[in-house]
Parts: sequence; structure tokens; C-alpha cells
Amino acid sequence: MAQAVAESIASVFFKIFKGKGGLAVLPVAIIAGAAAGWFIGVNPHKGQAVFAAIAAGVIGGAAGRLVDFEVSLPSLMLPIVVLAVLGPLSGYAMAGGGGAQVVQAAYKGTLFPLANITALDWIAGALLGIPMGVAWAGSMTEKKG
Repeated sequence: MAQAVAESIASVFFKIFKGKGGLAVLPVAIIAGAAAGWFIGVNPHKGQAVFAAIAAGVIGGAAGRLVDFEVSLPSLMLPIVVLAVLGPLSGYAMAGGGGAQVVQAAYKGTLFPLANITALDWIAGALLGIPMGVAWAGSMTEKKG
């Protein structure tokens, strides 16, 4: 029974990801998206945080598509999910660990830039930015024909 459930879940993932999206896409998209989010998300104002997440989606999606042109869009969502987890953790780690230090860093405006981007900002960035990045990468590649 458990094997049948595991095989059905695996077949669903295979249909979604279409068996594409090599391991090289993930670290490249994560690093490119983190760099864009870090560069733009320097303060916690909502517009800037959302734009930082969108820029991370655009740059991460474009970088991932340039590494492997056959990568599927759901595969490009995974780096943004990783950044949505690592962003708050980076603020926690850079502030010195405790919750009080994170709050003090947030009030001082010295919180690590990726920690300024909330989970909903990352979701918006993924849904708006990745399709733009994929289209941008598609326009940069040479068409065969």
C-alpha cells in the first residue's frame, strides 16, 4: 500500500516537473535570486521588499533557464521556496541568534536584507518574477529555425 502511494506521488511529481530541471539549476537560481534580493531589499518598506522578491524571481528564473533551457516553471519555484526559508534564517543568524537581537536589529534598520522580505513577498516574487525571468531568458537565446 505504501509503495503504491509513493509511486503515485512520484508519478505526479514527474508529470509536474516533466523529468527536467537538473541539479545545476537550483544552486545557480538560488545564488542569483539571493544576490538580487540582497541588493534591492535593503529596508523593510513593503514596496521595496516586494520589488526585491520580484527581482529575485526575475533574476533567479532567468539564470535557471539559461543554465537549462528545458527546465520547467515548477522547478524554478523551488529556489524561491528555499530563499523564503533561508531569508528569515539569515536575519536570525546575522543578528546574533536570540529573538531579542533580531527585534533590535529590525528596529535599528540593520537587519540582513534577505530577512526584510517576508514569506508573502517571496510568493508574490515567485508568481510575478519567474515568468518574466523565463521570458527574458527566452529572448536572450538564439532561435533555431
